[in-house]
Amino acid sequence: MPKPRASVKIKGALREVRRARFEIQVLSEIWDASINSHRYAPDRAEVIYDLEVDVDERSGGDGAPAPHIQSMPVLRAAGGRHPSLEELGTLMVDEADDDSHDWDAWFGNDAPELSGNRVRFLGWKGNALRVRWEAHYEDRGRRRPFLFEGLVDFTGVHVSVRSARDADVFVKRAWGGQPLKTLDRHVLGWTDRGDDVSADRRFSFSVVYSRKGAPLSDQYHVGARTKAAAAAERKADSARFEAAAVLRETAPAPWLEPGPPKRVFDALKSFSIEAPWDWEATPPDGDPLVTKLGGISLRRGAPVNETFKAMTFEMKAADTIGEYVDTSLGAWASIWKVEDRGAVELSGAKAERFVIEQTIGPSTTRLLKYFVAALGKKVIVMTFMASPKAFLARLTSYDAIARTLVIALPSNRAAKSRAGR
Repeated sequence: MPKPRASVKIKGALREVRRARFEIQVLSEIWDASINSHRYAPDRAEVIYDLEVDVDERSGGDGAPAPHIQSMPVLRAAGGRHPSLEELGTLMVDEADDDSHDWDAWFGNDAPELSGNRVRFLGWKGNALRVRWEAHYEDRGRRRPFLFEGLVDFTGVHVSVRSARDADVFVKRAWGGQPLKTLDRHVLGWTDRGDDVSADRRFSFSVVYSRKGAPLSDQYHVGARTKAAAAAERKADSARFEAAAVLRETAPAPWLEPGPPKRVFDALKSFSIEAPWDWEATPPDGDPLVTKLGGISLRRGAPVNETFKAMTFEMKAADTIGEYVDTSLGAWASIWKVEDRGAVELSGAKAERFVIEQTIGPSTTRLLKYFVAALGKKVIVMTFMASPKAFLARLTSYDAIARTLVIALPSNRAAKSRAGR
């Protein structure tokens, strides 16, 4: 049997990795609390070294194994300067006891933090880096080892700027690991963020710089070449989702008898939703993660083509629901395309609503996600997932179910817990 391109060892079990990728991001906009606005200047830009591992078909789901270093302190490891790509291939980035705050590494989305990180770059093979990544995480009070070994595709140096002429300037001055003439330049084009952001930030222009001769990674999408085309593309997407409101719902699961909706609680009875009669509970072996964490897992359709999950997570490093959301979006930027975003209120709590296109390999699904602020720096994450066709037909129904969310007050929660014993 041929050796897998890459693998991870989790709880002593070796698992083949579907894909791993490494990206350098130049962040042209940095939030400056002192002026309550975004800073846009190459001398203020940040450079992020990002390593993401796609383990299996569940990677991307809440809590599933999908190891991700969103920020790796390469600059410190390289002596205070950004290394060239060849130098990067021989670097070791180690987490000392006093610099754990320099890392942003996670076992997966809404999953434990990875600590004690050590990443060794062991050279290049074509356009891939050989990587050995060691770490550990906490699992129900026990320390678990984690190990990744194998090839990681280098997807390039990515930057999004406000003006097309700024791309080279930001990459050269903020990163500057090697001369731009030694890299190939791929223009992705313009994106329209919508009129809910300031006029100077509405449109962004993206460019990727790759190693000489390397093709543009398939994780990127070449889009609009003009601002007008980007605006038209966004308008067409919005119209598509508005049309979904008038489409008929898909047929319910035929094996369920029609009946009234039923209120479904999580294991701690800290929140609940009203599930229509044609949704049924997912068997424990069908969703062991939600079962372990005590959330809600439902499914609908025959064959099953719609799922609903709801779980409560600690916000940990985030202080606000907005910071938590931005971290989640950044973690899955390579497979998530946000098609709609807005602030809402559910059960009297602040929340954010997202429509997301998720692409993992050849498969595309759509997600409706709600991030809802709960007491004690916690967040309830609700996710509806369906095929693109079913999603369009059911979006209005998903929103209606989400609006039935009830977050229990601490006193009510204790009473319900005792009543359920």
